[in-house]
Amino acid sequence: MPQWRTLFWFGCLAGCLLIHAVGCGRPASKPDSSKPSGPTPAARRVQPAPSQPAEAATSPSGAPHPAGAVTGGSSGLAEPAPGMIRQKADVGASPKGQGYGGGLITEPISVYFKAPQMVAFRIQIPHAMNLYRAQYGHFPKTQEEFMEKIIQENGIQLPPLPPGARYVYDPQKAAQMQQYDPADPPLFVERPAP
Repeated sequence: MPQWRTLFWFGCLAGCLLIHAVGCGRPASKPDSSKPSGPTPAARRVQPAPSQPAEAATSPSGAPHPAGAVTGGSSGLAEPAPGMIRQKADVGASPKGQGYGGGLITEPISVYFKAPQMVAFRIQIPHAMNLYRAQYGHFPKTQEEFMEKIIQENGIQLPPLPPGARYVYDPQKAAQMQQYDPADPPLFVERPAP
């Protein structure tokens, strides 16, 4: 009797593997119209939509800024050094978890790496900033104060950045905020242009 039970389970396993190998979805030759092509929702939030081609932002040298770059503008933060671009710090700032695609196996791997970034940028930093403002009546006034009082004292682990990139805090933008907004943070990632 135990032999039949063993054969039954091996048959079930073989059937599952066969179904997985053959697949039961759409043919690979047709594009999947249920998924939008283009950047992911997180990437769409990072990159501002172009308003008018004639109104493209240019650097002092006259060269246009890359898409998604955030310039000093009205916030008072100095322009990034030549060859550097500045983007708001959000999920995807770290290279971990990128390039896995959207497959059945690879999507959970990608989420595994992006979840700590989401916790840091959308939960821990906003909470620490709002507590700091409640205690002192203002947000941190310098990059050093932000790193010491918000990041180090709260034990927040910022996602590691690629070589040559760094986090930049904009105290002027933070001073204009009534409450920390994770969708429009005063924290940026400055990295070399691709």
